[in-house]
Amino acid sequence: MKKKVLLVAVALCAACGLYAQQQENGDSRYKKLEVKDVTPELSVYPCQDRYEALVVIRCSEDFELEFKSNSDKELNLTREQEGTEKIYSIVFLTRSAGTSYRGRKLAIIAPGYDKYYLPLDLKQKERKEFIVSDPYSSLRSPFYTRADKGLELFNQGMYSHALDQYRMAQQCPEYTTKRNEIDRHIAQCDSLIHWAQIVDSAEVNEDYYLAREYLLKMMRENSENKLLNDRLYSMQQAYVVRCNADMLNGELYMEDGYYDKAKEVYENAVYMRNPRIAEAEAKLHEIEKLTYKKKNKTRTLFYQITEDTPISFTSAGCKPNSNGGYFSLGFNRQAIDLLSNTNTIFEDDTPRLDYVASVSAGWTIPVFRSYVFAFFTPFSYVGGGFSMEKPVVEGEEGTPATPKFGPLAQDVHWYHAVAPEAGIVLKYWRIAVNYKFQYRYWIGQQSDVANLLGTTRHSFGIGFAW
Repeated sequence: MKKKVLLVAVALCAACGLYAQQQENGDSRYKKLEVKDVTPELSVYPCQDRYEALVVIRCSEDFELEFKSNSDKELNLTREQEGTEKIYSIVFLTRSAGTSYRGRKLAIIAPGYDKYYLPLDLKQKERKEFIVSDPYSSLRSPFYTRADKGLELFNQGMYSHALDQYRMAQQCPEYTTKRNEIDRHIAQCDSLIHWAQIVDSAEVNEDYYLAREYLLKMMRENSENKLLNDRLYSMQQAYVVRCNADMLNGELYMEDGYYDKAKEVYENAVYMRNPRIAEAEAKLHEIEKLTYKKKNKTRTLFYQITEDTPISFTSAGCKPNSNGGYFSLGFNRQAIDLLSNTNTIFEDDTPRLDYVASVSAGWTIPVFRSYVFAFFTPFSYVGGGFSMEKPVVEGEEGTPATPKFGPLAQDVHWYHAVAPEAGIVLKYWRIAVNYKFQYRYWIGQQSDVANLLGTTRHSFGIGFAW
């Protein structure tokens, strides 16, 4: 009798232990759920300063899921539908006064399946993502086998092979209910194949900036492919080397006068967002000014033919798209003699024009492309005068007088005039000619000086453009 009682007690204890184990791990009479952690790297749940974390559970099966937590009385749960995929988002507290969330487990419940207990050791602002599926469905249909194989190949970066698997899955009956998911993967593969071709071509052409940008896009689309990370690092190193080389080569080309080559490397520096992009843009502006003058031959130098200043030159800037400036200088030989203190001998004491000098500075304006320009200025000066002979006597008293001449022995009379002028320049290739008209306002004895030195002048110039 005692033995029977003992056997019954042992059986009851075993039954209680088995029941408890079934409650914890699920009744073996039901099918098992499969739960995969698919959390992307560096996932963050933006919750400001709240002590919260987010768990997202995706399920494309036909059944609905229910959830229970051993640490939370109520769950902050929202459900969304994307095609055939159900998305459950649950916000959990990570800290609360008088409550410990250690050992938290989330029970995932589906009809006809064992409960799945998911351990959750969550930190503030953490975001976790899981996929719940029936592992046996892939055994019943090729659709799931091909879809899973396609995802595996996709994560490895073998997009063409993944496309083959997804296209075979399209031929299965289940595709009608899983269309959105399969089509999304196919679109991702097409994009990644195209982007990979761009990266390869950019790398061959040393366009490391473009290659780097598309590698970043590929990483955002397929964060599971670790090889992309390594290739991005290599591309970043090549980008830095190319940026330094562009700036160094640009400086060398500028020093040697190869402005076309310098422009090419500086433009590439701007395109590639070189860390020294501001310096590259400044160099391009400098090159533009230098090549603009060379291309349009904006600098001209004329020999000016005038009546009273046979030694006369004009320098003008003739820009086809903007205003420029010009400068003129003219004088006669006697003016040089006056400055150099050289003797000038006069045969009589009649006043006449001996010295003339002129200087002017003004503006040039394009009239027709790079061929015709007008120039003018009110800022022009003309000076002129004459000398009276003063003999100097040398020797002892009573000896004959010996006349000496020169600026120190002469009475120099100098007059000043304001002489506004205007003219026109004709330029073709490297040959240029001009015509200038000048009107002189003499200061002081206007009538006498005007009769002697004149009030108008015409001049012509012939020059060279470069």
